Amino acid sequence: MAAIAVGILLFIVTLLYIDLEDTLDSARRLGLALPVILLPGACWQFLRTWGWSVAFPDDSRPAFTRLFRVRLAADAISFFTVRGIAGEPLKVLTWREVDEEITGVQAYQNAILKIVLGIVFLIVALGILNTVFMSLFERVREFGILKAMGARPSFVLRLVLVESCLLGGLGGGAGVLIGSALIAYYRQEGLPLPIGEAMSQFLPFDTVLHLRFDWPTHQTAMAAVVITSLLAALPPALRAARLKPVDCLRHR
Repeated sequence: MAAIAVGILLFIVTLLYIDLEDTLDSARRLGLALPVILLPGACWQFLRTWGWSVAFPDDSRPAFTRLFRVRLAADAISFFTVRGIAGEPLKVLTWREVDEEITGVQAYQNAILKIVLGIVFLIVALGILNTVFMSLFERVREFGILKAMGARPSFVLRLVLVESCLLGGLGGGAGVLIGSALIAYYRQEGLPLPIGEAMSQFLPFDTVLHLRFDWPTHQTAMAAVVITSLLAALPPALRAARLKPVDCLRHR
């Protein structure tokens, strides 16, 4: 009786130290997943209680339900008491909050990926700029004829920009088709990752990666390609719009 009284007293003191609202809010966040999470623990308690029951002699063995209640009460009181004394109330934490090291590695990888994507888009912009400029020099007389027939500078400007957007759209569409085919293949077959075995001792890396589609990211990349094509074609389009018909017809 004295041990039970001490345990209840420690439990009451714990309730004064922990953030009860935070604990209840964490439990509500789990929702229907809470019983599923508690089920393995309940099975483990049954096994431990059975072990206790077997350890008692047959003539003095308490009822199984009584032993089970004692086990639950002992674990609950000890858990809440230790948490309360340590100032750590019960919380539901995501894997990002539990392992900040993996989160830091992921943030570093995302930063490197953004830098690489920036370099790739810069190369794409320079390639489109060079292509449109070369096309402009080869079609100077064509633009001169259009202006001599009454085409306004704004029409020539839109013509060059639309052609550049079509060029970027066709290239981006081809890239999406090829990338989708590769993702669909490696989604089924898996992509071997040799570094996973070497890093498995430090971080939980899989040895085989199964790719998946991320359509919002694909759509964003496609839009970025079209916008990059439009911006890269703006300087040559403005130059084509300022050409004079007489100078264009004289060009060879």
